[in-house]
Amino acid sequence: MFKYLGKLLAWKSIGAKDLVCRICLISAISSAFFTNDIYTTCVVLTEFVLKIARQHNLPPHPFLLALASSANIGSSATPIGNPQNLVIAVGSKISFGNFLIGILPAMLVGVSLNALILLCMYWKLLSIQKDTAMELGSGS
Repeated sequence: MFKYLGKLLAWKSIGAKDLVCRICLISAISSAFFTNDIYTTCVVLTEFVLKIARQHNLPPHPFLLALASSANIGSSATPIGNPQNLVIAVGSKISFGNFLIGILPAMLVGVSLNALILLCMYWKLLSIQKDTAMELGSGS
C-alpha cells in the first residue's frame, strides 16, 4: 500500500511546490486511515520523500516537515487516526462516519493552511532549486 503512495508522490509532479502539496495531502489522508500516524505514515513515507528529494536535488527538510505536520493533522479525521480519537469516539459512542463527517472539514482546512504556510516559508528555497536545475539543464 505504501509503495503505491510513494509512487503517487512523484507521479507527474510538476515541481518542488507541487511535491510539497502532494506530500501534505497524501500524508494527511493516509494517517487518517492507519492507526498511529507517527509510525505508520511518517516512518514509512520518509524513505520515499528522501528518495524523491535526492533524485531531484532538492533540500529534504521542507518535504519532511510537510510529511510530519500533515500526518499529525490528518490523523485527527478518524477515530483510528490516533489513540486519543479512539478514546473520544468510544466514550461518546460516535460512529466512524459521524466522526469523520464532523472532523473532516477542520482537517481539510488544517492541511490546506499547513501547505500554504510551508510554501510561504520555503518559497524561495523551492524556487531557487527549480530555477537552478532549469539553468543547469539549458546550459548543457
